[in-house]
Amino acid sequence: MSLFIGILISFGGAALLWFAAIRPAFKKREVEASAERGVGDMPPCKETCDIHGKVGDPIRYDCGHDDAPEFRIDLWGEPKFHKKPDKGKLYCSDCLLKAVLEDCIRCGSCGYAIMPGDPISLCVDDGSGKKEWRTVFDGNLALCLRWDCDAAPGFCGHWTGKGIKPAFPDGRGMLAHAFESGKPTAVEIGPLEGGKEDA
Repeated sequence: MSLFIGILISFGGAALLWFAAIRPAFKKREVEASAERGVGDMPPCKETCDIHGKVGDPIRYDCGHDDAPEFRIDLWGEPKFHKKPDKGKLYCSDCLLKAVLEDCIRCGSCGYAIMPGDPISLCVDDGSGKKEWRTVFDGNLALCLRWDCDAAPGFCGHWTGKGIKPAFPDGRGMLAHAFESGKPTAVEIGPLEGGKEDA
């Protein structure tokens, strides 16, 4: 019996060591490496928005400017838009970038864009993180719901370009709604599509 208790104590000690010291060290190293190479499979976040890959003879756009019929736009390092010749000619690359930057904000965790229609999460603002990435609403930091940001429990609605369209009638986040109602809360989090209501 004492051998069994000794084995249990040994396994308990090993488990405690794993969860208290070894695993957090691995997680910290993984987060640092992730920041160097970018979020998940994403390229590293940059502090510039780039227009590149212009292809074709310039055409006249509805905005009044001449530009290539095909181009790409990266928002802070993330490939976001690829305008092809058959997709209309409303905005040239410069006007499109300007219009997008007027309506998007940056995630306080990864620095990438939160575009109109994207799900948004709010967490308590502890003042850390890069100043350029921070958008704060009533003391809460805006975060995206990309995999590596790990912010899904704070999901509260969708970014409209001017503010947050709440996902819950009380305007709170998913966790606060669950605590307030006392019931499990499950929602489908995805981009807000035109004409559809939130969960």
